[in-house]
Amino acid sequence: MTHYQEILLIPTPEFNTNVVMNRLYDVLHHALVAMSASDTAISFPGISSTGLGNRVRLYTRPERLQQLSGHIAASAIRDHLKIGNILETPETTEAMTVRRVQCKSNVERLRRRYMKRHGASEQEAQSIIPENSMKHLSLPYATLFSQSTGHSFRLFIQQQKVTTPVKGLFNSYGLSDHATVPMF
Repeated sequence: MTHYQEILLIPTPEFNTNVVMNRLYDVLHHALVAMSASDTAISFPGISSTGLGNRVRLYTRPERLQQLSGHIAASAIRDHLKIGNILETPETTEAMTVRRVQCKSNVERLRRRYMKRHGASEQEAQSIIPENSMKHLSLPYATLFSQSTGHSFRLFIQQQKVTTPVKGLFNSYGLSDHATVPMF
């Protein structure tokens, strides 16, 4: 995490901040997949309970940040973004995890999964997973489009301060349950 780059979202009446964030995150995800990048992390400096904010911060080495900037510049969303300079990551002892939180809220899907995994009947699954077992998250999220299923889904994000920085790998969304990013 030697370097970072910030991207500022510029909303318009046609494209609000959430729409711009969703499209940017789609571009970043596809770029990270194409580059097989597990050394690139993301954070959201303006995150709040109502949304991911209007800034994205990417952390990796300078060459990778230049590659990502190229993917963004080639995308249709580029006119709604201000891409900052590549800068050295400041020295800091504070760190945080930025991770995905998955909500187990679709009762029918949970029942189908239980039936398939345990060879259970529909009645058994209904008794084990009652209708009131739905859970809803109040975390901010990006709405992304799955190319494999053709469906949209919510990628819930949680940023949490930790006491000790941890090195590690990041997934194709720039997230990790354990690896940390610097807080500044």
